[in-house]
Amino acid sequence: MDHSSGTLITVNGTTLYVIAEGDPANPPLLLCNGLGTTHDMWAPQMPAFAENFRVIRYDGRGHGRSAVPVGEYSLEQLSRDALGVLAHFGIDKAHFCGLSLGGAVGQWIAIHAPQNLNRLVLSNTAPIFGTPESWMARIKTVRDYGMGGIAETLLKRWFTDKFLEMYSNGVAPIRKMLMSIQPDGYIGGCAALRDMDLRSQVSSITAPTLVIGGLDDPSTTPRQSHDLAKTIKGAVLDLLPAAHLANYECPGDFTDVVIKFLRR
Repeated sequence: MDHSSGTLITVNGTTLYVIAEGDPANPPLLLCNGLGTTHDMWAPQMPAFAENFRVIRYDGRGHGRSAVPVGEYSLEQLSRDALGVLAHFGIDKAHFCGLSLGGAVGQWIAIHAPQNLNRLVLSNTAPIFGTPESWMARIKTVRDYGMGGIAETLLKRWFTDKFLEMYSNGVAPIRKMLMSIQPDGYIGGCAALRDMDLRSQVSSITAPTLVIGGLDDPSTTPRQSHDLAKTIKGAVLDLLPAAHLANYECPGDFTDVVIKFLRR
């Protein structure tokens, strides 16, 4: 198996950190992270994913080892970053799996660049996130207090209380990941979620789609997951006993359901 080390590439006017793993002969799978995380959020899935697919991961604009442009980002900009990553590897069409903001990117690509998608996995995501006022309040908190001002609140939304109590050591890498994000990068991503509204467009998605939700997700609720799956023709819905980071809280179930869906 090819475990390539990561590299920096120039995409869509910025520098992104990308890493490709798995047999290049396998079907390509692009993973797209949530706001406040890096490519490492997919660590629980990687052994199995890399056995089945040519897995491309990257740190989104403003996150991890990628560049941190100052200013507001847009969902289109972040989505074109993802398409640029695929183009860098010479991939015309790939499976896509995105969580939260990554799922928003997946929706945008499915709507505006369907020719680049094979199968689509939308996890813990929705066509609209919260209210503009809630995002402006979060932006202000990060500007005033840094990532430490929101870290514990986010962790309580990302994981159930039971998981936080039972697996405090397991949550530590996610807390460290979150605290490593530069405020400017996080604020840029907040702006993209603040301004997005795909509700009138998601019904046009034609890619075979799996929607994964968390039964205890306060950010993108089970009702929102159900509505998203109902809006996309033929979409399959799977609800896991998790909060927002379903891939991390229920790693085995998440991995199994994604692989089963993508290998159909």
